[in-house]
Amino acid sequence: MSCKSQSLLGCMFCFLFAVISTYRAYASSGPNWVVLAGPGKLLGQVTAPMDIAVDSRGFLYISDATGGGRVQQRDPQGNWSILLTHGSAPDQVESPDDLLVTPWGDLFVVDNTRVLKRDRAGNWSIAFTSTKCMIQGIAADDSGNVYIAEGWWGMGRIIKYDPQGGTSILAEHGRELGEVDFPMDIAVDKLGNLYIADWQANRIQCRSADGKWTVIANAGQWYGEVNGPNSLAVASDGTLYIGEGNRIQRRSPSGRWTIVATNGGGRFQVGGTPRGLSVGPNGELYIADPSNNRVILYPSPCRTGDLNNDGYVNISDVILLLRLGVLGESPQSPNPTRVGDIDRDGKISVADVTKLLNHLVKGMPLPPE
Repeated sequence: MSCKSQSLLGCMFCFLFAVISTYRAYASSGPNWVVLAGPGKLLGQVTAPMDIAVDSRGFLYISDATGGGRVQQRDPQGNWSILLTHGSAPDQVESPDDLLVTPWGDLFVVDNTRVLKRDRAGNWSIAFTSTKCMIQGIAADDSGNVYIAEGWWGMGRIIKYDPQGGTSILAEHGRELGEVDFPMDIAVDKLGNLYIADWQANRIQCRSADGKWTVIANAGQWYGEVNGPNSLAVASDGTLYIGEGNRIQRRSPSGRWTIVATNGGGRFQVGGTPRGLSVGPNGELYIADPSNNRVILYPSPCRTGDLNNDGYVNISDVILLLRLGVLGESPQSPNPTRVGDIDRDGKISVADVTKLLNHLVKGMPLPPE
């Protein structure tokens, strides 16, 4: 590194420190949260929403406790309707919880010890029942297999139902690798990897398509650690979202962890542990926030300025942009000109660093992707 480069880099870091000391710096920048449903018992309002699901067309399905329990639907135009009301019939729910829209278009609703199914023709039936304990989570893969997580004190297990009607138990109760204690949610990615949020054991396990088990998160409070995990969602690119310990974490396909939301009732916050997560067809995250009686939309992460390609724009991207623009180092982003050229002049320079700082510190907007 030349003396001139060292001097310029030192000046830029001094400038960065001075700006952050003068203004209120934001820890991370991304798209705004949108509240899709607030507290209440009317149509389009929610009371303690437990889960949310979204299909490929953009229809949302929300389970909440209004009137003893119901499931609402919101179409892409924002129109609301009630799909299920409280009751014990096959087209009613007693205590709706986990929701699933399968790749082939069926809607499943977990209701205590049974799972209701609405097929593509709109007919309701009881698809699965448990004689062992409460059903906590449900997931499905592209091959037509449905996975059920049963969880209660001393009774956890994971069951697989194949399209031919066969049943197999993938995990029994226990604390060893490949066992579950009190699983609260499950999710499957495009590769057939099954993720299990074990609330009681404080860990996230992954079962690969060929049956190999690994632990991807153990108990703790740091990035990549979990405390009482009870909700999962996986995007089409393999990005995993985990609701646990009064926050939501995001695990990128490369294994990088970031925090999406922390505890509270404001922007970028969730009350208590979020019970329901779902990822839309464009990568947007939907959150059922029962403690605040609301449903939140978090649009697809911002890409402009995302030099480390983790889905967020923050101080680490400023440092990478400094190294890229001033020292000429190789970028981590696969498209450095698109994400790093903040002023859109066709090159990466110190001016881009200044604009990115102004965005983080002063809230000045970034150009669209």
